[in-house]
Amino acid sequence: MFSLCRHAPTFIALLIALATFAGCSKPAPQRTDDWSLQTGEVVKAHAEIGGIATRYEARFDKEGALTSIIETRTPDARELAGAYTFKGARLLEYKGPTIDGAKDAALTFNLQGALTAGGEGLSPEEIAAVTNRAQLLRSLALTRKTSQGHGD
Repeated sequence: MFSLCRHAPTFIALLIALATFAGCSKPAPQRTDDWSLQTGEVVKAHAEIGGIATRYEARFDKEGALTSIIETRTPDARELAGAYTFKGARLLEYKGPTIDGAKDAALTFNLQGALTAGGEGLSPEEIAAVTNRAQLLRSLALTRKTSQGHGD
């Protein structure tokens, strides 16, 4: 036989729970765990890359993909500025001095990574130094973006 008195605490708790859920007029907000920065933002940082003190700004598009990096490096008393343009993981363009600062460079690459313009007067080593530095900067920028998104 069912005794209301004996089950009263359970019955009351059930009624409170039902009233609470029924009383909510708005659905619970959807939670998405997005650990990235807001899209379209700029990540600024400094690092020593290849023994050269460097400040850089990495720009991300509205989808959060890296589009460009502007760096200022100080291998000695000089400040050298370079600009890198990316599409996905690929370097498309570099404008600035060679890594040692001896020459100016304006390099254009296709999506397969082949140099398509601007290599005149530069050695393969100078071009490789620019592309290697671009990938190092890209890796640092993406790491920084992720770590800032995690609240570090």
